[in-house]
Parts: sequence; C-alpha cells; structure tokens
Amino acid sequence: MNKPTLLLIHPAQDTPELRAITPDWRGRVADYRAFTSEGLRAHVRDSGIHVIGYRTLRNLMRSY
Repeated sequence: MNKPTLLLIHPAQDTPELRAITPDWRGRVADYRAFTSEGLRAHVRDSGIHVIGYRTLRNLMRSY
C-alpha cells in the first residue's frame, strides 16, 4: 500500500474581502489559480497520483 499524503491548502478567489481579512491573501489566490489549472490537473493525472476526498480519508482512518 502506498503511503498516504495529506495536502492542505487555502484556495480563494481574489476579492476585496479576502484582502481585508488575511495578510496571506496572495498565497491563497496562487493556490486557487494553481489548483484549478488544467496544467496541474494533467500533471497529477499523468504522475499517477490518486486524488481522494475527505470522506474516503475519514473511512480509511476509522479502519485502523
């Protein structure tokens, strides 16, 4: 079995509200742009990375 990895990001669209509430808004906007790009999606697919959601992760953790 492959070792699972958790990737936690805070993607957000660039809005005046976002800029007002967090000093790291630039990073959040960059996360959003990267993780919604077709280029990254293709790279993940071509690398054989299996993306799962939190429900699957939760069920795996409960099985231990």
